Amino acid sequence: MKWNPSSFILGISFSIFLSSLGYAQGGQVGTNLNAFKVWLDVASSSVLPILPIQGALHIKNSSASPVTVRLSPGTQISFKLGNGEWRPYHPDGVPIATPAPPREFRFLAGQQVDFPIYVDSTLNGPGADLTANPGVMQIRASWGPFQTAPATITVLRPSGEDLAAYEELKRSGVSKFFRTDFVDRYLESDQTREVSRTLAKNANDESYFERINREQATWIAKSASAEGELRAFISSHPGSTYANHARLALAQMAIEGTSGASDTKKAREILTEMRKQNELFSEATHYLGRLAAKEGNQTQAAAYFQETAEKGRNPYYKAMASRHLEHIKNTRQPK
Repeated sequence: MKWNPSSFILGISFSIFLSSLGYAQGGQVGTNLNAFKVWLDVASSSVLPILPIQGALHIKNSSASPVTVRLSPGTQISFKLGNGEWRPYHPDGVPIATPAPPREFRFLAGQQVDFPIYVDSTLNGPGADLTANPGVMQIRASWGPFQTAPATITVLRPSGEDLAAYEELKRSGVSKFFRTDFVDRYLESDQTREVSRTLAKNANDESYFERINREQATWIAKSASAEGELRAFISSHPGSTYANHARLALAQMAIEGTSGASDTKKAREILTEMRKQNELFSEATHYLGRLAAKEGNQTQAAAYFQETAEKGRNPYYKAMASRHLEHIKNTRQPK
């Protein structure tokens, strides 16, 4: 079975969140939900077709006293296209999670928690594509009993170089590499290959080890093909908005080592240039932090995450950076 690093990261983030709230220690439960302010920030009120919708769900205890609530923790997203019905959002290829058992959580006075919200273009269903066509849609998010007001998103009609890039993306399918979890869905990283090697060695089965090697060779070949497709796309449409997302995907592939060992030099060059050009600044700065963390430089990683949280404009990456910072802080504390 393939190990999923994104699930690991989200698991860390959620554990940090739970520890920051703390479990309730007696007292009345859920008596003052009106004390909470709940809202949804989105990175932009408009998006080009195929590109994801990113944001953050914020929950704040606005009262001057602690409030304890009982709920089943888990973020839910729903959407409405045009004048249609509200539907739950389930991304294609991702299992629908089983609801967690209800727990009691204590929010301190003035405490705010932030959940990263990510909606990619694909839906769990044959041929479904959430942002394939220009138009207006709404999304909302909830955590337990807390639900945001809808945010309205306009899917734009591409023009100029973006239109030419969009038409190519529809034909090629390269846009699947724009998803933040594309490595886990379609490729394999150096880290997952190491896990596979360990499993194979412990199996004491020569045929099993050979099969693992063949599978990994296939993954690396697929990664090399993906890298070539992304580079060709960027070369054809260098000034398009979509090309920036392709560059970010290349950087992620270099960080994760999908074509062999991690290429930190290549990743850093791409991300540094994106920051310099102020293209996807929040994203580039966040992944520079991920790169530094992978290299074991927690001080540099914290600096990049801090910059993302304070200066970034994308609420999704600001929330992710804050959680990475909390993780670094917790790991540095003496045991």
